[in-house]
Amino acid sequence: MELNPELPKNGKNLLINTFKGISGKRVPWVPFAGIHAGKLVGYDATEVLTDSERLKKALIEVIKLYRPDGMPITQVMCFELTRNSKE
Repeated sequence: MELNPELPKNGKNLLINTFKGISGKRVPWVPFAGIHAGKLVGYDATEVLTDSERLKKALIEVIKLYRPDGMPITQVMCFELTRNSKE
C-alpha cells in the first residue's frame, strides 16, 4: 500500500546507509505515528485502530505535515518499557 508519493526522495537511501554505518548529511527522521495521528484528521483512537481507511488517511496526513524519511509500521511498547527499566 503506497501512502503518499511525497516522501523525501532520498529517505530510503538515507535510512539504508545509516543502517550500514555510512554517514550522511543528516540523521534520518522516522517518527512514530500512532493513534495521535488520528487527531490530525479528527479521529479518535478507536476509529483509527478499527478502520483501516481512517488509519490510512491519518498516516497520509502525517506524511504531508512532517515529511519523514520513513514510517515504522508498528510500535513495540515493550521495547520502551524494557529500555526504560534498565536506566
